[in-house]
Amino acid sequence: MRRRLPVSILLIFVSVALYSQGVISGVVTSSDDSKPIPNAHIILLNPADKSIITYTFSDENGLFNLDSGVNKENAEFIVEVSFIGFQKYSALYKAIPPDKLRIILKSEPFEIRSAVVKAPRVSMRGDTLNYMTAGFVKEQDRNIGEVLKRIPGVVVDVSGQIKYNDKPINAFYIDGKNMLEGQYSIATNNIKPSLITMIQVFENHQPVKALKEHQFSENAAINLTIHPDARARFVGTADIGAGVYPAMWNFRSTLFRFSKTSQTMTILKSNKAGIDIATDLRLHSMGPDSQLQQPDLSAQNILNLAETSSAPVKSERTLFNTSHLASVNLLIPLAKDVQATLRIGYLNDKKTADNLQTTSFIIDGENDIVLTERGSSSRHENVPSMDFTVTSNKEKIYVQNRLYGRVSLSDVSGKLTGINSINQDLSQNQYDFAEIFNLIKPLKNSVLRFNSRTQYRSLPEELNIVSDSIRQTVGLIQLKSNNIVSTQIKLGWFRPEITAGYNVSSQHLKSELSDVRKNMVLSGENDIKLYSSELFITPTFRYDRDKFRLVIRSPLKMLGYNLKNVRGASDTSSLFFRISPSMSATFIPSGNWEGNLSYGFGQTTQGEVQSMNPSFIMNNYRTLSEGYAGIIESKSHSSAVRIIYRNALKLFSAGFYVSYIHRSGGTKSAVQYTDIFSIRQLLPDNDNFNKMLSFRGNISKVFFDSPLNLGLSISHSVSSGNYVQQSKNVEISSRTWVAEPAVSYSFGSAVNTEFNLKMVRTNRVDNLGSQSSIFSSGASLLNFIRLSGKMDVILNIEHYLNKSSDQTLHSNFFADIKVNYRAGKSNFELSLRNIFNNNQFTHSVFSELTRIEKIYTLRPRSLMVTYSFGF
Repeated sequence: MRRRLPVSILLIFVSVALYSQGVISGVVTSSDDSKPIPNAHIILLNPADKSIITYTFSDENGLFNLDSGVNKENAEFIVEVSFIGFQKYSALYKAIPPDKLRIILKSEPFEIRSAVVKAPRVSMRGDTLNYMTAGFVKEQDRNIGEVLKRIPGVVVDVSGQIKYNDKPINAFYIDGKNMLEGQYSIATNNIKPSLITMIQVFENHQPVKALKEHQFSENAAINLTIHPDARARFVGTADIGAGVYPAMWNFRSTLFRFSKTSQTMTILKSNKAGIDIATDLRLHSMGPDSQLQQPDLSAQNILNLAETSSAPVKSERTLFNTSHLASVNLLIPLAKDVQATLRIGYLNDKKTADNLQTTSFIIDGENDIVLTERGSSSRHENVPSMDFTVTSNKEKIYVQNRLYGRVSLSDVSGKLTGINSINQDLSQNQYDFAEIFNLIKPLKNSVLRFNSRTQYRSLPEELNIVSDSIRQTVGLIQLKSNNIVSTQIKLGWFRPEITAGYNVSSQHLKSELSDVRKNMVLSGENDIKLYSSELFITPTFRYDRDKFRLVIRSPLKMLGYNLKNVRGASDTSSLFFRISPSMSATFIPSGNWEGNLSYGFGQTTQGEVQSMNPSFIMNNYRTLSEGYAGIIESKSHSSAVRIIYRNALKLFSAGFYVSYIHRSGGTKSAVQYTDIFSIRQLLPDNDNFNKMLSFRGNISKVFFDSPLNLGLSISHSVSSGNYVQQSKNVEISSRTWVAEPAVSYSFGSAVNTEFNLKMVRTNRVDNLGSQSSIFSSGASLLNFIRLSGKMDVILNIEHYLNKSSDQTLHSNFFADIKVNYRAGKSNFELSLRNIFNNNQFTHSVFSELTRIEKIYTLRPRSLMVTYSFGF
């Protein structure tokens, strides 16, 4: 007891000293139901000059703790507590309260106004960045995805995929729960900004709890915090629109419920207004650190109708559609840290297009083959999908089992008029079914992992050239299984890891060309089977410290192939041994700076049966293709440098990226033009090469003192490769420059302006003396003008410029206007699109071997009235 007494006395003195330093704690609740308010903003101000002493946010239970840094006896400060949808609390204190503060906020109607929010609110707690939605939202924003684009470091590309600091996010949470996995576009495209109080970015996020102490993650995650009034109850929104051009409609209904334990979201959409809704059901890649093997949904169609590609303008201008979509998403808790998710989707999409196309097949710049044709097509798709997952995400073990199924049924018809009049029909179906299992078990100083994915795919296709009595059928069946076991040992800063696996696949391609054009005798039957197996072991060395991380991998592979040509005389068997080392080093000299250097060497083999057809397949009415019936190898070298600077609290982000890729060997594309056919063959060539060097930089800044957002992205790439055209070896080099500045500024409380510009210049030159260059730009100016407290106007002006190497200049102006009137929770919108009634859009592009000029048919001037409401 005598020895313990001094220690006890010391602890008492330390406790008193800490207490006297002024730690303020409390709880924030609502006056309506006395429930806690999470993410409330608590600020301590100096009463003399109103400067901020410190601040924090309340946790999920409404609790907060603040170290005021002042003496308990001689303290004087102001406590301000605010949260969207509640009146601000403010009180002067002349001493540190001895007990917990009980702060009760009174509710008030929530309405986003640019006049209310003068500067975005942001805070940082460890690796978590908190962005108050009200600081980034604009009145014209229709979904939370448009707000995400203004968060520094966040990029939402045209497909809807979200990247942070140039890397895909590895998780997308809604109130901390991962209901949607990689199908998060259903949320970003449909949840309205007023329902989200905060956007959180979890930097260096590890979504698997069992790996938090074993594996560092360089990827981030996004979390959307739901407004308290929208929690634990059903909340719905609806848009009902009708218009004339002659007749069009747009309908959207969302119904969701987010509680602490379960979540549900149902989306219904239908439109005939040129709005592409298919992206809502897209499954995005979640990056290498997601620890989730996703199903492979890459399109592998062999036949096509040479349909019209999309124009570089908004889909509402060129898309003629009748589309319907339904999505049901559920998250059900089964136990603590165990959940089941179910996602069911259905898309019924009919699209029509019409264009006039001039194609120049580049020969030598003087003897080019030029074809001009008018084409029209109609595509009708039915796509049901189902994704069921059970996940146990615990610190002691991670188990996940996933069942995925998707069916795509497409019927396409088209007509071409030019040299000949061609009518054609195409049936394209794709069936994908996958089972995925993941197990991660941490041990005392190591972690054990097992991953397995088995996927079945069937792609039956049929092309009928009705006008010429030609019929091409193709059937592709694939069964693939990937199995991986790995173990990682923790030795201080070192993390050695051994990964071993066995992958097998069976592929069967069968095709028949039942008729051919006159004067052309071609064999058109294929029946080939490819069996492959891969046995590999990958030693990995990891060094992970605060300011430096190093990862070195050296996969050793043994690959076996057996190619059976059912109609051929012999089979082919091959055995390869491969090594593909790679290295990645990350430097973090400070909390704001990050640098990364990576290098990889790869040895790959041609492993897909659809490029091995020994006899011709008619891909479309103009193209006959022949693959290489054998196994051939290629090599690649890749390196990259990434430098990032970010200051989250000052809302500044900048990045610089350089990458280089050099591929050699493999197969070379050879094209021969005969009559109106292009005959394409894959030829083995050890001297074949493709190279690309690219530079890219971006910068974004949001200013606190003025409502100004600035952004700039610049890139430059140089690529080269070789091909065979008309029996001549063609070496092609191209350069592309891209610049994308963006500015957003608010003039007081009544006017907000957003300006975006994209400029692209591409030059192409080959060793035969042919040169091409194209410059294109697209600019948009969006103006929001508040006329009164209930009425506002949105005016959108766009200009597109396209100039080809022959100095042909195409210029297009577009204008749209919307008038909104708010009445309580309802909103009425009157929109007039394509005010100038432009009926066509001309755009020129070129690829390695062709120059194409397309004239797209545009949707005419249209008028629509939309009624929106919440319930």
